[in-house]
Amino acid sequence: MSRSELSFHVTMRLSEDRALVRDVAGLRRAARILFVQGEARGLIAFRVADSHLHVLVATDRTTAGHFARYAQSSLKQKLALPAPFEPARFRPVMQTSHLRNAVRYLFRQERHHGTDLDPAHDGSSVPDLLGMRDLGGSGTKHRLRALLPRLSLADVREWAGIVDPDTITPDESLIADAATAALGLPVLAGSGAAQEAARLAAAHASTLSARELAPLLGVTLRAVQRARSCPVAPALVRAVRLQLCHRTALRQRQRDW
Repeated sequence: MSRSELSFHVTMRLSEDRALVRDVAGLRRAARILFVQGEARGLIAFRVADSHLHVLVATDRTTAGHFARYAQSSLKQKLALPAPFEPARFRPVMQTSHLRNAVRYLFRQERHHGTDLDPAHDGSSVPDLLGMRDLGGSGTKHRLRALLPRLSLADVREWAGIVDPDTITPDESLIADAATAALGLPVLAGSGAAQEAARLAAAHASTLSARELAPLLGVTLRAVQRARSCPVAPALVRAVRLQLCHRTALRQRQRDW
């Protein structure tokens, strides 16, 4: 990568005019795939947008090409896409102002296209930047902060249409969805390490009694009590709380609409 290039804006589109994913589970799977393929290849931001997706990677052109190839292959296989991708498009990002505009463009995709397919940003890197999700690494956030040191959390929230969590009284009936979103999981049920971590964080994030919380998480009363006696990463508990506030705001918006 030349000294004048900060990153590459990669656009990937299906060869057929159809949505990449059609549900929340698919969006979260796509986000995990992009994170896994991009974390070691300079990933700084991404957004799934209907029939295509946008990604910003801070790397050289060759590595950006490797990222696109592996990401497309994994997305097609794990999302069971019925159509192949068109050749990825690569645009160099040359200046800090250009990069800031590119990040803003990514996060405002729904407004740009006039859609409302993913108001929760399950298919974007916004939750990772705001501390609302943990996919297993922090390189993406650190790279963006290094490249755009003046970018604020308020900027990201405004671009993404996310309400300040300090203004929200959370609806704890949404705790299961908040916990799965905080780890990018399609469902909470299961015996995997990520599901266990989500339930543990939910038990610590919720203010409900163990008896009230257990049916919401699909576990026993004893399981909640046991979880609350175990240590948990504070950042993950905070991620669940932030997701809870976000999803409460989204529900209220839907009711108002």
